[in-house]
Amino acid sequence: MVDLTSIDLLDVDDFGSRGTQIVFTAYGEDDKLGTWKFDQEALDDGTAQQLSDDAGDNSLYRFNFEQSGVQRLEVLYPGSGAIAALRWQESQTPASIPEPASVVGLLAIAGLGLRLKMRAGNTMNL
Repeated sequence: MVDLTSIDLLDVDDFGSRGTQIVFTAYGEDDKLGTWKFDQEALDDGTAQQLSDDAGDNSLYRFNFEQSGVQRLEVLYPGSGAIAALRWQESQTPASIPEPASVVGLLAIAGLGLRLKMRAGNTMNL
């Protein structure tokens, strides 16, 4: 799993008959984490950061996210375009905590070993 920071899309401002929104959907291990939708207005008003000098052909936009635990990502956009960059880092996994059953099993084995050692010590003294 990863922590998603941002996605750069190239030449995705061709809204028209094929759709009116760019849609990002992130999924975690078992469920959907979130859906983000951007329309032409989002490109025009700065919600999506324009990285290129001009809008139109070969324009470049950055869509910022702060989503952790992403296992799968769907990107849907109308018209032509391409994903130019994807910024992410590996999720920090917490230290694993042993299950109670494994701790009990370990204690049982230690107890059995101690009992065998004590028994061996008693037979030598006879």
